[in-house]
Amino acid sequence: MLILRRTNSTLFSTSSGLLQQRRPLRHSQQQPQSAALSTALSFSAAGSRSQQHDHHPFQFHSYPFLCMPLPSSSSRFSTKSALAPPEALPLATLLSTLPPTRPSCLAEIQRRLAQQGKDKHKKLVIVDDDPTGTQSVRGFPVLAEWTPEALAREISDESTPGFFLLSNIRAMAPLEARVVLKDIRRGLDEALKRLGRSTDSITVISRSDSTLRGHFPLDVELLCPPSSAGKGIRGGGNVLTLVAPYFEAGGRLTINDVHYMATTPASLLPVHLTPFAHDKAFGFETSNLKDWVEQKLSGRVQASDVAAITLDDIRRGGPTFVRDKLLALSRSSTNISTGTNSVFVVVNAVTRSDLECAVLGSLMAEDATEGGASIVYRTAADWVAVRAGLPPLPPLAASAFHPTFPCPPSLLHPPSAKGGLVVVGSYVPKSSEQLTYLLEGGQIGKMEGVEVSVDALLESKTQREAEVKRVTAAIEQETNKGKDVVIYTTRQLRQEDGAGGLISGMTVSESLVEIVKGLKTRPQFLIAKGGITSNDVAVKALGIKRAMVLGPILPGVPVWECGDESKFPGMKYVVFPGNVGSTQALLEAVQKLSHHQVSSSPPLSSAIPTRPLFIPSSSSRTLDLVEAARAKGHAVGAFNVYNLEGVRAVVLAAAATDSSAILQVHPSSFDFGGAPLLELCRAARIYLEKGDRPGEEDRNRIAVHLDHAHEAASIERVLALDLVDSVMCDGSALPYDENIAWTAKMTSLAHSKGVPVEAELGRLAGEEDGLSVAEKEAKMTDPAQVPDFVAQTGVDLVAVTIGNVHGRYATNPPVLDLQRLVDIRKATDRPLVLHGASGLPPSVVHATMKMGGICKFNVNTEVREAAMGVVREGKAKDVLPLMVATGEAMQLVIEQKMRLFKPTQ
Repeated sequence: MLILRRTNSTLFSTSSGLLQQRRPLRHSQQQPQSAALSTALSFSAAGSRSQQHDHHPFQFHSYPFLCMPLPSSSSRFSTKSALAPPEALPLATLLSTLPPTRPSCLAEIQRRLAQQGKDKHKKLVIVDDDPTGTQSVRGFPVLAEWTPEALAREISDESTPGFFLLSNIRAMAPLEARVVLKDIRRGLDEALKRLGRSTDSITVISRSDSTLRGHFPLDVELLCPPSSAGKGIRGGGNVLTLVAPYFEAGGRLTINDVHYMATTPASLLPVHLTPFAHDKAFGFETSNLKDWVEQKLSGRVQASDVAAITLDDIRRGGPTFVRDKLLALSRSSTNISTGTNSVFVVVNAVTRSDLECAVLGSLMAEDATEGGASIVYRTAADWVAVRAGLPPLPPLAASAFHPTFPCPPSLLHPPSAKGGLVVVGSYVPKSSEQLTYLLEGGQIGKMEGVEVSVDALLESKTQREAEVKRVTAAIEQETNKGKDVVIYTTRQLRQEDGAGGLISGMTVSESLVEIVKGLKTRPQFLIAKGGITSNDVAVKALGIKRAMVLGPILPGVPVWECGDESKFPGMKYVVFPGNVGSTQALLEAVQKLSHHQVSSSPPLSSAIPTRPLFIPSSSSRTLDLVEAARAKGHAVGAFNVYNLEGVRAVVLAAAATDSSAILQVHPSSFDFGGAPLLELCRAARIYLEKGDRPGEEDRNRIAVHLDHAHEAASIERVLALDLVDSVMCDGSALPYDENIAWTAKMTSLAHSKGVPVEAELGRLAGEEDGLSVAEKEAKMTDPAQVPDFVAQTGVDLVAVTIGNVHGRYATNPPVLDLQRLVDIRKATDRPLVLHGASGLPPSVVHATMKMGGICKFNVNTEVREAAMGVVREGKAKDVLPLMVATGEAMQLVIEQKMRLFKPTQ
């Protein structure tokens, strides 16, 4: 066991009997009692607390993808650490001292943000010190320029919650970073002046590294509004600087003021004992955030003067307590040790709900009616997502990166090469592991590796130019053959340039830029591995001035769509952080994007998991099926089932027509059949192993879905069983605002389990499974509401109402509002669902697919009637013959529907 203890202000680490002394910090004050565990991991003292923690919901053993193993000498590209690998701390021991978590605060955050939008549109401005900060969001523009004109356009654009500015200062020396930060602040001030708005109309967040690297406190000092320099923005008091490095996808947690990184599923390592702390430009010597602040400020602020939002504050006190504490700190007297009115506050968090509570408390403190707090933020990526009211985002399905209907912007600029490109510039051990696995573990014959010699790049101008030319030619040759190409720098880290490696890194990065900039053919996709690499490739090679964040391709790995002004408009550009992901993560991203995977059905899900591994049945099967169908101009049939006969009929029909299908269970059916009915749906995939088409790929063509759940209790019960691939959270009977609030809450719950959500906007008439809606109560989907509904709820699929009904249609043929459907399609990129497909003629079905991109049809009435017809005939004389006959009758109808949903057949 590793033990950290403080004796006479000197930090010692004991591992396997070895005692190593580290440089003492500049102060010798006693730490306050509340921070006892932040300076010494004294488990015996902590264990004396009388806290209830036996039902703590945070199960970290489910997070293997978070772990960053220390360098291994067995790796082909291993990078040795400066210290022998220390022994990590047991996670269970740390968690055993904590109070139970609180419920999610996301719905309340969303409500406050919506109210803010009505009263005054407050824009988020995220200054990103490298491009990886977009890893937890979607729907945000990313700007590589900060002219007053560009900033004014984004601030006044009410269709987005905020925007990112690519400062890239982590790749710069302090003097250069200072110039950039001042330019950004001046640009913001001038933009606000032109718009006639105050500094209160924006919230500035300095998004930086979750492993504590970067230009702190330079960033927050220079980004702080001018009115905060000498006094609080709102008439006096302290300016608070919140430091919140929690980042779930990277396994970065803060417990009792100590910041950790996951090293195995059951253990944590204080972050100062990781390779990141030995960064020659931004190294540090302590994981205690209070001490870290003191160290970074060279003693100008003492650790004893740094405040904290503790886990007790969050879990026992809640957002109101956090608000009151921040307001008290804001209104307290001048900081004694610094003689200033600046107060640094570190934020503890172990789960996303902890972070949500802290964010909500800070929002409440900012909005306090009498002297709201003036706060500057220095955070990791997750704070930004929660502050924007975004739920946890499931990774995008593989087919989202390939042509879909209707035509996405990328089709206006089709790739001129069949192969994609991966650029690996990052040297951290995680990147080297992923590179090794990519080249040796799964893309043999499909991936061409091209090593870029760092020695040649640094030797002379002539050798550098020759190396750039060689690599560029190799990329062109292989991508035009249809191969994906990965170029990677020599794995030897070069930091002996007198600037912590920044100068050497700049030369290498400039060379990679020249390589990409010199390409004449557009790759199918481009992945840039590493923060500095991804920034320079985006801005300098591709010429991006404004891109749009589409969402994560993997947890913590964002995808952008290149703007029209860029070298390759519409191309999917993956910003892959150097220190994020499992060993196989880079391969997974390539497989999602590569044309080699398009022909599989569904893409990728039968191979390497693409959703977070902490989800027990980590399947994105429903989204994969729907997106795969949409990519072909098809749709997936979703059939309500009640018993073995119905389940068997759907699965055998799927096998007979070579189709995918979704088995739907209505809450009323679940109330009757319970978990065994859902187990039956999942187990029924074994029918697809018959004949000459066995295997996992075929079984993965069937998804299980909870249909029309309008009560939270039903959704919670089903999610707890971990037996469904998706749920429909149906708040359509509620008024619009209540529908949004309820659906957002349910979506957050489902996404926390890794389960995508379908929701309905509008309300269908008709009767089905005990659900009855009178014609006069029905309401069609308003296309104008769709973007707002999707943005506020975070749902993954949208069920539309365009004249469709549950049950039989009153008119023949049915009359659907197809123009309304076209307008809805234009309003969102989410897959669209049409309920009430029973009774729709083929021409209408095909029109909804072609004109509106419907890619999931719900079918129930016709299938039920086929079964009931057999029962009414009374020909079956016993139970088993009746089961066979009803099953065959249902299968016949289902096969007809499945063929109908594939119009090319």
